[in-house]
Amino acid sequence: MASALPPGIYVPMPTFFLDEPATEQPVDVDTVAKHVQFLIDAGVHGVVCMGSTGEAVHLTEEERQLVIQLKKRSMIRERKLSSLLVVHKNLFVVQLI
Repeated sequence: MASALPPGIYVPMPTFFLDEPATEQPVDVDTVAKHVQFLIDAGVHGVVCMGSTGEAVHLTEEERQLVIQLKKRSMIRERKLSSLLVVHKNLFVVQLI
């Protein structure tokens, strides 16, 4: 049974990518981490990753897990709510649990 989220501010967060190598455009780990910290410092209670910006379907399984872990690690460290997740497959969420 699903439970309601605690009251607070939950914002969509884009996933940042490096320009090089152009054929791969890997996730920009440093910028993702810095942006999560910026949002935490601004007072948000949680972030929605890979939901409203549409990048989830274009990422590999490993990239999705990397993005979730980066955001989750920062949110938990600050004792904030862990990242919310919106993806196109329920099976993916089950695999992360």
